[in-house]
This record gives sequence, structure tokens and C-alpha cells, in this order.
Amino acid sequence: MVVDIHAHAVPERVFWEWAKVAGQEAPRLGRTGEGWFVEAGIPVGEVRLGPLPRELFDRCAAVKRVRDAGIDRVLFSIPPFLFQYELPVDKARELARVFNDVLAGWTDSDSVFGLATVPLGDPGAAARETERAVRDLGLRGVEIASNVAGKELDDPSLWPFWEAVETLGVPALVHPHYVAGADRMRQYYLRNLVGNPLDTTLAAARLILGGVLERFPGLKICLSHAGGYLLAGLGRLDHGYRVRAEVRQAIPRLPSAYLDNFYFDTIGHEAAWCSFVASRVGADHVLLGTDLPFDMADVNPVSSVNHLSFSPSERTQVLGLNALRLFNLPGC
Repeated sequence: MVVDIHAHAVPERVFWEWAKVAGQEAPRLGRTGEGWFVEAGIPVGEVRLGPLPRELFDRCAAVKRVRDAGIDRVLFSIPPFLFQYELPVDKARELARVFNDVLAGWTDSDSVFGLATVPLGDPGAAARETERAVRDLGLRGVEIASNVAGKELDDPSLWPFWEAVETLGVPALVHPHYVAGADRMRQYYLRNLVGNPLDTTLAAARLILGGVLERFPGLKICLSHAGGYLLAGLGRLDHGYRVRAEVRQAIPRLPSAYLDNFYFDTIGHEAAWCSFVASRVGADHVLLGTDLPFDMADVNPVSSVNHLSFSPSERTQVLGLNALRLFNLPGC
């Protein structure tokens, strides 16, 4: 059994429904001779993204793409450029609700599952939408950005959201967006190549140092892109804890003591790095991901895992068993 926990989709119907509730403030889907594109941002048209692959919007094409990659079960989540945290909170609440309703209609009881999006600009509403999406719609967790349009994930205003996630017992997939230092990374695709893993690292560090994991010890946090640079810098965080008072202000233990709360996908694009991740956190905390259908995807994820130095039982865990357990999928 092969399970992909990190694949993106936004059903075409979402855009029709968004237009009904948010009008000109809603992201729009269009087509040109080059392919699909999305206009998003405030005002609409400020940001135009594309061309984008058909598999992002079409269920048959999306499922075929992951099947062609050797995936048996998939968890779809919204592409990060559509989090829409910067919208007025009333609109953001409605857009999240619409997306979750439509995505739930894409899912089935056997192989296609979904992760909710929530309006983190209103943490109370985000908590309620997480509960509704999981309990009423059957979505298997929640995907959030690495920051809330600049507000960090350890901000105390987010406590109601984190409490809801912990109570529900579902994972939260942290995906980089609104990345720090983007103004210095406009060339060479660096905003993605360096910015994405960097912002995942910042988010994870703040969840640790800001006391989120101390306050909510039952949280299960999935980190995109093999956790960014978190594990490369974990020793430095621990050293900082020993020598700097401000690093200790919200936590009573070394930063590395919170590592068990994190799970890491396999999108590291290098066997040596993924092997290091598994050796540091254990194969039971590593889950296969692809990032389909984007250009930074691992299109041969099963081969990538098979090239890692795993025992047969560890390989079974990483390919799918860990995901079945963590996301409470059928067949666990």
C-alpha cells in the first residue's frame, strides 16, 4: 500500500462557488492558449499564476496522475497560493467552507481523501471549521501555511485553533507560503528552492520555541519538503537553549525533546538527505509525499523510497503504513 500525504488539488467547481460568495474578491480560474491560470490577490488580478496543470483542477486527471506515480491512496490539499489568509476574515471563512465542502465531494471511502483548509486569520472560526471539516465532512486533517500572512504560528491568538486540532487528534500539514526574505529571492526560482524549506524551518522552530508543542503536547505536525532545514539546525537550537535565556523562555526542555511531535514527508530530492531524516527521527515519522502536480514534485516517489537504506518493514512504514495510522485511513 502506497499513500501520498502531500498532493495538491482545487476542484474547478470551487471557483464557481467562490464567485457566488465573494464576488470580485474571490480567486478566479481561467484559460488561455497556454493553459489554465488563476488570478488571486487583492485586488483580483494583482497576482496571475500559470500556466497550471489540468491535474490541479480535474478529478479524473488528478487521480490518474497519482496512480501513474504508483500511488494507491492520496490526500489532496489546497495549493498554498489559495490559502487566502490576507482576505477579510468574513470572506476567508466562506472561501474555506466552500473549498472543504467541494473537496469532500471529491473524496471516496477507498482511495481519495482530503485535508481541510481553514481561515487562520480568525482562529476561532478556524477551530470551528476544522471541527466541521473533520467530523461532518470526513476530511482527515488540516493543511495550513507556515505563517498567517506574516503572523507566526506561535502567536497566542492561535491557541483556540491548536486546541481544536489537538482535541480532534488529526494531523496538521504545514506548507510554506508567504515566505520570509522573498524580496531577496526573486531570481532563479529561489523563493521556492530556498524560501519554501526555509519558511518550513522557521515555522517548526517557532512551534517549538514559542511553546506551542509544550502547551499542546498531543499535536501531530507534518512538515513539508522533508522538514526544510530543521534537522540540519537542530543541534544549533539545542546549543542556543543552553546558552541563551530567551531561547528557554517558553519551554522547559531542549528543542530536540519536541521532535516526536513532527512527521516529515519524503520530498527532499536527495536520497542521502531523506536517509538522514529517517535516521534522526525514525522511519515511523517519515511519510511518502509527492507535491504533485507541480514542477517540484517527486514523480517517482516509490523508487525514491526504495533507494533509501531501509529494512523491508521500514520501507512498508514509509510507503504507506505510517500514513494509514496517522491519518486514520481505511486499511490501518
